[in-house]
Amino acid sequence: MSESEIYDLAPLVETWADPDGCHLWLCSPDVLVLDGTAQRVAASWGFTPKQLLHWEKTTDDGASERFGGGNWMRTVTEAVVFCTKGKSTKPLVRNVSNKVDGPSNVVEGPISRHSAKPESLYRRVEAISPGPRLEMFGRGTARPNWAAIWGNEVE
Repeated sequence: MSESEIYDLAPLVETWADPDGCHLWLCSPDVLVLDGTAQRVAASWGFTPKQLLHWEKTTDDGASERFGGGNWMRTVTEAVVFCTKGKSTKPLVRNVSNKVDGPSNVVEGPISRHSAKPESLYRRVEAISPGPRLEMFGRGTARPNWAAIWGNEVE
């Protein structure tokens, strides 16, 4: 999708996002965080960026880093911009390092299909953000207790 088409999703996001309190976990290539695009998308949907996490991409067996693309250097991470909307946006827990897959600001997991996220990221979201949960640009069948919309392969 083009950047303007993503901004145009704002009315749809508005119908799903609780105005009194909601979290957004916006996955973005680093370059789109650095140039402000990720923050503009979040703002256009009514969210305020609060924290930056990183998905460290690994091989399927988790044994080593898996390099992706990059404009200047090939990278092994993708940014995850944690955003909030409304006043009642407290996380379920603040320190998940002993509970969910490593340090609070790093999620490790293998790369699979385009736009598919690792199981470890879903576990992090479920540990921190109260439901209900929506995956935009989902792949296949929604996880239990999640809704999935807008993806090319959402069932």
